[in-house]
Amino acid sequence: MEKREVKPFIDIDVKDTIYKLSFVTGYSVKSICEDLCNQSFRCGLGRELSPYFKRGIQIDGAVFQGNKKAEKFESSSQNIERISMKVNGKLYDYAYHLSFAMESSVAKVVAYGVEKSMKDYAFLDRYIKQFLSKKIDKERKDMILKIVRTINKDYTVDEEYGIVSLLLYIADEYKRLDEGVDGVLQDVVPVVK
Repeated sequence: MEKREVKPFIDIDVKDTIYKLSFVTGYSVKSICEDLCNQSFRCGLGRELSPYFKRGIQIDGAVFQGNKKAEKFESSSQNIERISMKVNGKLYDYAYHLSFAMESSVAKVVAYGVEKSMKDYAFLDRYIKQFLSKKIDKERKDMILKIVRTINKDYTVDEEYGIVSLLLYIADEYKRLDEGVDGVLQDVVPVVK
């Protein structure tokens, strides 16, 4: 199915994090954004956005009644920037139907979907683990997991850190983009023999 270009405005911090994820994983920004959007749509975004429906719609196996007096759907952030991405036809159609029901734009729906998935830390952790399985050997992957467990166990922290936090920290500290993630991981995580 042909991909459609969408240029949503997203929170600047979210955009920055997506670019860091792109650096760390080696995946393109467009692929990451599409994966994030796909994740939020799979998790029933329609039901969550239903209070904004001004028109009736059948989506996610449910029928929703529109309400002409429904609240206008607005971005939660005032600090936004455009990002360019492509989504497959199925995702675009889903976003289009939601935008029609909300009398909003497809880009606003896609932006909300991307930002929603960026707040789903369990999903991001699985996403990064999937990357690690493909990119680095088992010994280094186990070492990264051990570092995360040690930080969470041995240090007093307000929140539990995951693989995403560690890899984003690495991306912040090692700005050697020309070496790529493999070079950085070789320096940061020694090969266990």
